[in-house]
Amino acid sequence: MGGRYELPPRCNQIGGDNNNGKKCPGQKFELLRKTAKYIDCQMLRLQEEDNVTSAAGRTPRHIDLEVTHDLVDACHAGDCVRVVGVIHAQNSAITAGRKGKQATENSTYHLFMKANSVVNTTAELHDKKKGATGDGEEDGSRGLTFTED
Repeated sequence: MGGRYELPPRCNQIGGDNNNGKKCPGQKFELLRKTAKYIDCQMLRLQEEDNVTSAAGRTPRHIDLEVTHDLVDACHAGDCVRVVGVIHAQNSAITAGRKGKQATENSTYHLFMKANSVVNTTAELHDKKKGATGDGEEDGSRGLTFTED
């Protein structure tokens, strides 16, 4: 859940040959690798371009991006991308392993995005720059266009 691997707190399985119809007595759990389902997953850091709202000395804003399945390896460091996804908030204290009332009430939240679509626009920008007469590069737009969407 939320990028964290967590063991179940208890076993509610009833029946079976090993426990004669009673609940599981043990609290030790281990990953059964043969029956586990694995998916491709990658965490990326999405950062705004330096020249978008450039104020001298300002660090560009960023957000962590979780991509899965066929979106893994859709881009590399330094690529310009177009992303569609859902923003999620993750309790920082609980993620760090703390529990209890104080962990939930006094902690901050870390925002991250689960991506639904990632389009690498680096090639598009490169092609536009090659064919451009320099108009798009002088104002720092690098061939970017903005729409209502």
